[in-house]
Amino acid sequence: MAADRPVPLDDAEAAGVFHSLDDEAAVAIAVSGGPDSLALAALMARWRRRLHRPPKLHALVVDHGLRPESASEARHTAGVLKDIGLEATVLMLSGLPTTNLHAAARIARYDAMTDWMALNGFGALATAHHRDDQLETIVMRLARDAEAGIAGIPATGWWADRRLVRPFLDVPKSRLTATVRLFGLHPVIDPSNDDPRFERARIRHAIAGGNLPLPVSELLARAQVGAKSQDELDAAAWSLGKEALLLTPQGAALLDVDSFMKADIHVRRWLLRSVARDMGGNTVPPARDKLARLEARIGEFASRDRSAGFAGATLAGVRFQCAIGAARQKMIAVFRERGRCPAEPMTLKPGAAGLLDRRFRVITSYEREEDGVRAVAGQNIAHGGAGDLSSAFPAPAAASVPFVFKGEMPLFPLVSQDSQAYGITARWCGLRFGSLRLEAPC
Repeated sequence: MAADRPVPLDDAEAAGVFHSLDDEAAVAIAVSGGPDSLALAALMARWRRRLHRPPKLHALVVDHGLRPESASEARHTAGVLKDIGLEATVLMLSGLPTTNLHAAARIARYDAMTDWMALNGFGALATAHHRDDQLETIVMRLARDAEAGIAGIPATGWWADRRLVRPFLDVPKSRLTATVRLFGLHPVIDPSNDDPRFERARIRHAIAGGNLPLPVSELLARAQVGAKSQDELDAAAWSLGKEALLLTPQGAALLDVDSFMKADIHVRRWLLRSVARDMGGNTVPPARDKLARLEARIGEFASRDRSAGFAGATLAGVRFQCAIGAARQKMIAVFRERGRCPAEPMTLKPGAAGLLDRRFRVITSYEREEDGVRAVAGQNIAHGGAGDLSSAFPAPAAASVPFVFKGEMPLFPLVSQDSQAYGITARWCGLRFGSLRLEAPC
């Protein structure tokens, strides 16, 4: 019946879903070439034309190289984007591992896009995740942990220091496909989306066959409740972090135990969740039981005579250790542990951007070009290392300070005035709490 056909999104609906981008000066659009991302690109191009003060838009197409035809598909997609009035750049991935390939490709894809954004002054990245993606994510998470909250994909978030916006999470895929058809666009079809070797494809087939643990409406309703609860935790943990954490530009922090213990236990654990993930250079947070054990140890320290200091703990590559001197009885030093999951050095090429240790956004100028210059994390540099941190940090914290090397010679800390004078801009990406982010002072 005609009434059952999916209805394309019109310009008025697009203006509503893109409302969160109204104040952005420059927005990148992630475009795979499939119907979802082409609908996003086409609707955003039309949306921009209707604004009094439109943002700058630029589409990013990633040639992942996972299939022989990926290069020609990327060129085709860039051509389609040009036809609808969008500038586009094709980014190429290389050096992907042979194991856990799709997860690694996803990380590399977002890294490549946000590197381009940092270099070109774009603050937000729009992606085409839709309601069907949301439902698949909820079912996958429910299958892994029935007791966990099923908040699903958040509408906004961060990839390092770039904001992610997902305007289509309430829009069914069928409506995006209908929109692309209405505009006469020709999407790329990726066969891996239906390959049963991949978990998401298996879940997609199960949903299509009605094989769900709960009705769709109940799953989505539960996810909304979970998302609201998670948003509240994010906001509370962000506020607690502002009060209880003294962040340093070098990616370390001092935790004020008295301020920390005033918060609700769930908020304390949620703060530690972001600390362990982001200070450890991880893409996912530690398990809940590990966070609970760490929070309990800090609680024990807070409740007894503190003259002996904090016994110390390590979680997800982050070290929690007693502060030094006058801060000893109320502060815990938090820093990246040396030797756990060591980061690859970053060659500092002119006019490039990258993430060092998944913690520091590094941008180099076009004007300086020297061979053998690189940024290195996890080096225990005697001169200038601990000196860049306050005297409250124990000696091992010096290993968390990244350095710039020329050959084998350390030149200066990555985050320093010397580095800036050398044409290198580096900043710790800070701690992420949903749509919020906590940064160290410059």
